[in-house]
Amino acid sequence: MDDRMTVEDKQTEVTRRFSFATRSLVPELTRISDSFLDWERNKEKTEFTIDRHKFSGTDACSYFRELLTIKADWVVNVDEDAFLLDHQELYRLIRFMDSSGFAACGMSDGGTVSIRKHNPVACNAFFNVFDMRRVRKVWSDWPVALKSPFRPEFKNSIPEFARKTEAAFDDFEPYYGLFFALLENEEPILYLPARDWPDGISTLLLSPSNAPLVLHAWYAREWNDDPQTRKRIVELADDARMYRSRLFEQPGLP
Repeated sequence: MDDRMTVEDKQTEVTRRFSFATRSLVPELTRISDSFLDWERNKEKTEFTIDRHKFSGTDACSYFRELLTIKADWVVNVDEDAFLLDHQELYRLIRFMDSSGFAACGMSDGGTVSIRKHNPVACNAFFNVFDMRRVRKVWSDWPVALKSPFRPEFKNSIPEFARKTEAAFDDFEPYYGLFFALLENEEPILYLPARDWPDGISTLLLSPSNAPLVLHAWYAREWNDDPQTRKRIVELADDARMYRSRLFEQPGLP
């Protein structure tokens, strides 16, 4: 394990309240994702205070703005087609971000897995952790933050593992400026490694210590109209459940 992750044992003054947040487009799929968060049971097994927020009727940008309304020090943004594999690994991640001063984390939106070929400086929004104590200060002037431009010097923040597949320094997603604003204000981003799943579409997101963290299906918007996509996502959820059931017996995923 990466030595940096051992900071969890130091138990610095990390604020303990965090919220799961999801932009909910497909209620049935959100219920499946909820079963992996299982916050009511897991909040009794950790020092963290945990709650849950779901937002509907928002676009990608207004959803991020809604996160500012959550009364928590940490917000874990997780898509409805993303399945959390290991709560303890998530807690370690939050502790590590707190002790190391990271404002946000996520997977680069290019350069890491084959399905995403866009800007590796920005994070994809299928899974993020935000230290809202840092993020609120930067996003408080919302129009300015949202329109923050990409700067060539931001490329220096990209880790080597996010330079292995195709990427473009573009403005593909309308929320990219929110991540550029953090870097512009010297609020660092922790980029997480990931790898392609055997189905050729889904993504296995890893922790900084390369432990399985989240399985993400992609294309949740096709749940209602494409039976093949629905079948693939259901099978991926089954894979995630199988991993969780054997977590302490046989760590690791294909």
